[in-house]
Amino acid sequence: MSPLVKNIIRFGLILAVQIFLINNIGLARISHFKGVTLFAPFIYVLFILMLPVGINKNLTVVLSFITGLVMDTFCNTGGLHASACLLIALVRPVVLNRFFQNTTKDLIRTTPSIYKLGLRNFLIYVLICVFVHSFYFHILEAWSFRKLPITFLQILATTITTILVVFISQIFFVEKKKKRR
Repeated sequence: MSPLVKNIIRFGLILAVQIFLINNIGLARISHFKGVTLFAPFIYVLFILMLPVGINKNLTVVLSFITGLVMDTFCNTGGLHASACLLIALVRPVVLNRFFQNTTKDLIRTTPSIYKLGLRNFLIYVLICVFVHSFYFHILEAWSFRKLPITFLQILATTITTILVVFISQIFFVEKKKKRR
């Protein structure tokens, strides 16, 4: 299957799971602590994180914007998801180049994964990108210093649940035979 078809299928599946399953799941409604939803992963960022390493930066920005725009349309968030996705599109190449200078040259046409980058490097990559996204999204969403402790709790909860879902998806849905040596 061509990389274009794989990415189109990945885009559709990830957004469908986020919009129709995660956003409407019963746990998100009952897992509240002082007004904060504790189980609210943003798995749609997985699409941006899994784009090929060597993809054109302008194309990454466009795809990230479209991803965020689709989320904004279904979640009625007025551009929060789109702007947070654009931020990931700008942070992603910096993180990949900064931490993985040796491996990015080897991975130009491949997607970053736990099996290609190794557990530690992939964890750093995902942690930075997901935290930046969650921090930016929730700070803009709160738009108030009165809710700062609750906002930080929400950032932490969203970051942790998103990272867990990303790792679970890596374990079950990524090919293991192309493991990095």
